[in-house]
Amino acid sequence: KVVVVTTNQCGISVGSPKSFNVRPGKTSISLNKATGVPVLAGQIVVPRIDFAASDITLDKTDKAQLDTVLKDMSGKCGLQNLADFRAKAVADYLSKKGLTMWIEYQGFIVRSNDPDGSINRRVEIRWTPA
Repeated sequence: KVVVVTTNQCGISVGSPKSFNVRPGKTSISLNKATGVPVLAGQIVVPRIDFAASDITLDKTDKAQLDTVLKDMSGKCGLQNLADFRAKAVADYLSKKGLTMWIEYQGFIVRSNDPDGSINRRVEIRWTPA
């Protein structure tokens, strides 16, 4: 059996395997020198998704929020650490739910003075037109 999957700058064909469109990639445009926090590319799509310490799982609220991304993104064209795994968890969920455009994720390790560190245990989803 031969399966042909087409790709372009907008993503992949509908018949492609689930998660085929998920890949690591550059999602920042620079680094804030004062804070050490990456400046992310694109427009924010949904409010950030916060994670508990040492956690990469999505809860019901996270998934409901990501389900809104499916509706918002449907008509548009366009890694080694815990941060990567969190970003990938979000990207995989969107792909498995049927989003066939390219989904690039990148995790960042950011050190901060935040007492519990929760501000940096998050995933932001942004749209960058092709």
